Amino acid sequence: MNTSLIFDAEMRRLLKAESNETLMFVQNQYDQRKYSSFMGFFDDFLYDYGIISLNSIPEGPNDYFMPYVNCADANIFGEAKGCRNISDKTLPLSSCQKVIARYIYDHLKRLDVSLLKEWKELQQV
Repeated sequence: MNTSLIFDAEMRRLLKAESNETLMFVQNQYDQRKYSSFMGFFDDFLYDYGIISLNSIPEGPNDYFMPYVNCADANIFGEAKGCRNISDKTLPLSSCQKVIARYIYDHLKRLDVSLLKEWKELQQV
């Protein structure tokens, strides 16, 4: 199974498990933008909110990877600027996709939907 399919399956599972106003807003944005995968959607969607990238880099033996987030100074998740690992250990690539999906989900579900809706205006102040 390719990594995009793994990420999409995990994100769909997480979004079905719990819903709130913010997660419904994100799902609606996904539906309106007509992306074919959550992976492509979140790459673009989160970039608009200061999350430059979420990915994995090869690290260690046996095709293991470290999932990471790279954030702008101003970002919706309130993370420090720059790259940081989002796992405490290296993982197979398929597991990294699940960690990245969980990271996005956990951070989005804690946000007030008004912050997403007003983000661009808040950044101009």
